[in-house]
Amino acid sequence: MADNAQQEKKDQSGLIRLMGLWENTDRRGNKYLNGNLTASTRVMIFKNNFKQNEREPDYIVYLSQRSQEDRGGAPSQGGTQQSQAPAGTPSQPAREDDIPF
Repeated sequence: MADNAQQEKKDQSGLIRLMGLWENTDRRGNKYLNGNLTASTRVMIFKNNFKQNEREPDYIVYLSQRSQEDRGGAPSQGGTQQSQAPAGTPSQPAREDDIPF
């Protein structure tokens, strides 16, 4: 029954729920959103602290592969993998802006 109600909501609004996100705070006090797209893919959303004009995005979305150890399995041969921002992307400086949603 719940599946039918959920299907009706999707049909009426045209929206499909993709995933849930949780608000977290990093070691420097910066807030960010974090969730799992799949068992092996993590999504992180950070405020764009380098925005210089209105044409630049307010938030940046990063994807990272979760290591097998993070997923509850045995560690891979190469050890645990650290999630990093894509190459060429500056790290986020310390800032105490709240995420508005």
